[in-house]
Formats: sequence, structure tokens, C-alpha cells
Amino acid sequence: MNLTKLELLPPHVHFIGIGGIGMSALAMILAKNGYSISGSDIKNSHILKELADNQINIFKTQKESNIDKIIENENNNILVVISSAIRSDNLELKKAKKCNLQIKHRSEILKFLIDQKNSIVISGSHGKTTTSTYITTILSILKKNPTAVIGGIVPLYNKNYNVGNSKILVAEADESDGSLVKFKPNIGIITN
Repeated sequence: MNLTKLELLPPHVHFIGIGGIGMSALAMILAKNGYSISGSDIKNSHILKELADNQINIFKTQKESNIDKIIENENNNILVVISSAIRSDNLELKKAKKCNLQIKHRSEILKFLIDQKNSIVISGSHGKTTTSTYITTILSILKKNPTAVIGGIVPLYNKNYNVGNSKILVAEADESDGSLVKFKPNIGIITN
């Protein structure tokens, strides 16, 4: 994808709740583009195994000491990414705030990716994943090789993301937390 490393993204990014379907896709795309990535999740899954297999440091707890270990290795040039599922009393989040680390919502990372490409963003209350999967699959079959951030497993890739080499990005945008208003895609699709 050859991302432009903007000030938004320090060289190390830590995802609290990295095992989530949307968070893991963002983490993998950044990792495949040369960022140092770590993350934590308390639920074990095949997604966490894939992340670990791609040299992403996974913490199986969400303790304050995780942040201490990351700072020890990366200094303070760290971005912490959270989703709407991360509560304000999360120990890692509280420690990141105490250490004055930069903290961003996952939608801001998705916006960063959307802004890098000619993007197609799909939202709506039902059918986002299916529609995103169809579009990504069609573009891939047409040899357009899009980068994709999908909220489910795309059968063609057998994963929830793709790191493409074209100028196209397909992304699923969640309407539930209102974050989709941050995005300015080339094409927006709203399902009904």
C-alpha cells in the first residue's frame, strides 16, 4: 500500500482489543506497511494467532504493565488505538493516559487509510459486510487488487483484510458510533 507516514502515526502503534474484527484488520495493514505493532486482547482466537505469526507482539491481558513494557522498548513515541468497545476504566487505557501517550479511536486510523487511496466506503444498518465483500471480491477478480478493511472474513482472502498494490481501498464503516462522518471517501455506499 505504501502509506505516507503522517504525523498521525508514530512508528509504534498499540491496539487495545486487537482481536476485534475491525481492529485486527487495521493492525495487519499497518504491520504490512512497516509499522511496529503490538496489541492486547483477553479473548484467545485464531485472529490473535495470525497477528502473532506476523511479528505482532500480543499481550493476553490488559494490565498497566503492558504499557510499561512497550514504553521500555519504544520510548514514548507510541500511538494507542481503541475502539468504542474499550471502556474508560480499562487499565491499559488509564496507564496510557497517565503516561501522556497519544490515543486515537480506530475510526481515525481508518480515516488515515481512506485518505491514502481512492476509496469506496460502505455503511448502513444492515449488509455492510456482505456489500464490502462483494465489491472487494469483484475488484480482485478484475485484477484491481484493492486494499480492504472488512468487518468479516472475505472468502476470497480467507481473512478480514487485504493489502493491495493498487490505488483502491474498500472499507466497511460502522454507523453505530457515528464515526463514519469523519470519512471522505471517493465513493460512499449506504445500505438500507
